[in-house]
Formats: sequence, structure tokens, C-alpha cells
Amino acid sequence: MNYQLYFSVPTFSLENDGFPMTDNYEYWIPLMEYFLKGSDTIEIHSWYDEKQVIEEISYFSNLTKIPTEIKLSYYKGNLTPEIVEHILRNNVTNNGRLKWFSIFLSKDGQSIFNSEHWGTEFFAHTVNKNDISFITSIMPKDTNFHKPY
Repeated sequence: MNYQLYFSVPTFSLENDGFPMTDNYEYWIPLMEYFLKGSDTIEIHSWYDEKQVIEEISYFSNLTKIPTEIKLSYYKGNLTPEIVEHILRNNVTNNGRLKWFSIFLSKDGQSIFNSEHWGTEFFAHTVNKNDISFITSIMPKDTNFHKPY
């Protein structure tokens, strides 16, 4: 049986910052590795004023900038080994916050996984009990898991 699962980690904000972050992102790399393996497309959202992050994203020529009227920059394209490496190995800013506001993974046009609000909120679109067991095993103990549905 398959489920949808929403979960989030407790957050705090640096003084005068307002961006949610967590004490550490040790869980984020194995979580992303798990879902990147089954994905063929990535969509990355960053706020318009995160210029260094946007510059890094635009380096990947296979990612297309999606026009938007809100203050977010959207990039979407095929998942390549170079993008996977960048996402997994170059993922935090100088102040220790995850670089990307949102990452959406899909395969064959079907949504698989979302990492949102700088890696503090997540949505797994279709997971089974083994997937849920893996997720709960790597997430911090105080993660808020909503009942799978």
C-alpha cells in the first residue's frame, strides 16, 4: 500500500533573518539521495534576492528559468549527475542555512518528493512502509510526522 507523507523539523531563525533553519542538516543529504535516485526531473525555487544561489543554479545549462510574477526564481530541467553532485555536496550557505527555498523532484511527469522552506518541511508523494521506515530512521527525533494518508 502506498501513502503520502508530510513531515517537518523544528526550526529557529537567526536574529534579524527570519529564514527558518534547523540545528544541523545531517538528515538532508541521505534523504535527498534516497529520492534523487528515483527522479529524472528537478525544479529549484530560490528567492529573487538570493543572487549567489541563483547564479549557481543558472550555471547548469540544462535548467530552464521559468517566468514568474512573484519574487521567486524557478529553474527546472533534467536531473544530471552534475546537478545531483552539486545538490548533495554544496548545499549550505556561509551561515549554515540550506541554499534552496524549495526543491521538487519528479519522474516521468509524476511528483515524487518536495523539500521546502530551506529543507525544514517535506512531502513524499507516494511512499510505502519501507520508505517511511527509512525516512523516520534518518530524521531528527523531534521531527513532526503527520499521519500518512
